[in-house]
Amino acid sequence: VERCAHDPRVADRVRYATDSLQDALTDLITQGQSRGEIAETHDPRDLARFLDNTMRGLRVMGSVNPDRRALTATVEVALGCLG
Repeated sequence: VERCAHDPRVADRVRYATDSLQDALTDLITQGQSRGEIAETHDPRDLARFLDNTMRGLRVMGSVNPDRRALTATVEVALGCLG
């Protein structure tokens, strides 16, 4: 990710991977909303971006400070946003 600013090919690959993950999450969230398993208070794409960013942040924080309780609390808050 750090190389994206300096290497357009890397940026394209990272963008593609990010878009693919967010597309998959959007589809799953849309399905969950249609079944009533996920609240419809937020747009599925917005939730997908939020979850993607949260997962990436958890990876960073897990390597900086692997406090399992704190990381678990963050996951619980993120899942709570799904309603």
